[in-house]
Amino acid sequence: MFGQPHAAHAYTLPASVQGALEDYNAGIIGDSGLAKRVEGIADGLRADNGDFTLEISDGARYAEHARYIADVYSFKDQIQFLNSILALPYDINVKLLECGGTGPMYSPQLKEIWFCYEDTVPLLEDAEYLEYDAESTAAYIANNIDFQLYRLVGAALIDAYGIPVTGLVSNALDQFSSYTILEYYSNHLDGQDTLYDAATHFYTNASVEEDYASQHNLHMQRFSNLTCYAYGQDPLYNYDALTEGWLTEDRAISCPYEYLKLVGSWDSLLADWKKNGNGQFSWSIEAGALYAGWVPYVESVYPFQDLVDFLNAEFYLPWDIHISVLECGESNAFYVPSTASIEMCIELIESFYNNALESYSDQILIDGAVYSNIDFTLYHEIGHARIDA
Repeated sequence: MFGQPHAAHAYTLPASVQGALEDYNAGIIGDSGLAKRVEGIADGLRADNGDFTLEISDGARYAEHARYIADVYSFKDQIQFLNSILALPYDINVKLLECGGTGPMYSPQLKEIWFCYEDTVPLLEDAEYLEYDAESTAAYIANNIDFQLYRLVGAALIDAYGIPVTGLVSNALDQFSSYTILEYYSNHLDGQDTLYDAATHFYTNASVEEDYASQHNLHMQRFSNLTCYAYGQDPLYNYDALTEGWLTEDRAISCPYEYLKLVGSWDSLLADWKKNGNGQFSWSIEAGALYAGWVPYVESVYPFQDLVDFLNAEFYLPWDIHISVLECGESNAFYVPSTASIEMCIELIESFYNNALESYSDQILIDGAVYSNIDFTLYHEIGHARIDA
């Protein structure tokens, strides 16, 4: 289900977007090991002393639900995925069991995630209400299990890594689960569909009688947030969120910014604990006789090396990605998956310059327009590279 994570990124947003702006045991706060872990982090210690483990208990009252979960979802695959990318300071056990009404939770005392068989009951009720067939029901259950599991994993990592949370913990867990699903699925559209099903659960169960003093946001707020994250990653795929009225135009403007902040924040928080990712961005520029004169200008107007240094300092890459500024024979820019390269044509930069000449006479303004267009185009192609990676 999961592959290597998409390359982390920091898009330059359009001007219209810029500036627009589980419950788990509260014993985390009193965890005596927290100070020691924070001290270890400050010292740069990231020893891998643990693993995620899996324990499956037999169901009694919900034995049929336990068998159904085993048919539609592989917890084993998720455990292997987590252990392949994250170092842990100690073992964290994922336990499947009948919870007896306590609900899913993470226990910081036991270092255990509890996933409850009975939690499939409301999901099956959702599917019946939505009139899903057997195949759609299985996908809906699996996708919601995925979302719930990674909320609980988020709680465990907040404890294990000593990650501070300054707002509602539930919001942070929704965000971590959304981040994991949208960034780490090998096919990003599968991640989109998973988050859609998770959002559908909140939408279907929204009620005016919800507890306004709850530790969770209201269901419609959570629905809107998940929809916004999905839209922020891929506005075209989620265009129906606007046409169907699931996302307001005002919120949609800030969703790409919200999503990029979400990804950048979690990338930074997890960076020192990730096992993989040794790729680097690099760049070069070359041109034939026809465009040789453009090379000094391009190098003077846009700081490619600064961009590459920033990307390599801040973000994860599973493999090398090269940015090549070159003469293409056409006015274009594109990402080439077979070579993991971003190619930006000097002919396109020439068109940026000519368009700026039609609007400005001041060279500073012309150079600024060229810079902005190069910047926007590059980050657009970095987005394609991220999806591929």
